[in-house]
Amino acid sequence: MTVKTKVKKASLKIKKKKALTVASPEICFWVNSGPVLRSLPDLAEALKTMSDEQYSYHVNENKNDFSRWIEDVLEDKILARMLMKYKTRTGTLKAVSTRLKDFYRI
Repeated sequence: MTVKTKVKKASLKIKKKKALTVASPEICFWVNSGPVLRSLPDLAEALKTMSDEQYSYHVNENKNDFSRWIEDVLEDKILARMLMKYKTRTGTLKAVSTRLKDFYRI
């Protein structure tokens, strides 16, 4: 195997970092009586200030609107699965904040 072939194979193993997705206006997330979200940073900021009532409107034992939006619109299946474990606003914020670090690591 030549050096050129080895470099090519090694470069195929490196995963390209996924870009942070920003939703177009027609598929934004509308928080109940709250802000309109277009991205994970928007969600993180909203979770810091939304009321427990707003949160429980979107996340309860029957549904998790944030998880569904993240999977379907932002196309982040990893975070979507993580969010299914959390039923509190602080847990969800922690998971979203942790995931955001993956996008900003150099």
